[in-house]
Amino acid sequence: MRNTLILSGYKATSYGVMSICEDTSKAADRYQPAMATLHLGAFAHCMITHGSDTLGCIGFEYSRPHAIDAECRHALSVFAVILGNILLTSYSDDKLRQQNMQLRSLLDHMQEMIYVVDKITMSPIYFNRSIRQALPDVNAGHPCYQVLHKRSTPCPGCPVLQLSGEGSEYIQCDLSNWDKDRPTCTRACNLHIDKIDNTRPLALVIQEPI
Repeated sequence: MRNTLILSGYKATSYGVMSICEDTSKAADRYQPAMATLHLGAFAHCMITHGSDTLGCIGFEYSRPHAIDAECRHALSVFAVILGNILLTSYSDDKLRQQNMQLRSLLDHMQEMIYVVDKITMSPIYFNRSIRQALPDVNAGHPCYQVLHKRSTPCPGCPVLQLSGEGSEYIQCDLSNWDKDRPTCTRACNLHIDKIDNTRPLALVIQEPI
């Protein structure tokens, strides 16, 4: 009930998005048992935000009714900005992790066989679900032409080998690895992802399902 009261009071002010109550005894009756138990007489909370997202909040709480003056509001605003900058790195990592999970889910629901390879070693570092289901014993640590195609040398016409160092080209070719009588459409492009070591060039490969 305490949280509900605070959250219901948030509104935009010149100091930021704040929830202020100088006398909780004037709040609705349903809040009074919680206020009495917590000895909460007044509060002032300020949201810590980044764009349209809320990272948290910071606030003052008092055991008795208290006038929330401009100095208090200004202090909360300053601390909210400071904390927002401190929390931003963790927030960004969380957002990136969430986006990665969404991307993995998207790739796992595609019927095509999708994998990411290290362009230097040609070793896969990611397989989507289609590959894991079709080849349950597949594992990384060896070149893709060995673990996926049972070859001792790179596949003839491999599009990964045709990619430039850091270009944005999209190369398509037909490979005869899965079925010699039916060439498989295979596409590859360089994978540019922030926060990945630039000394490890990656390529995204998409093949028709087996």
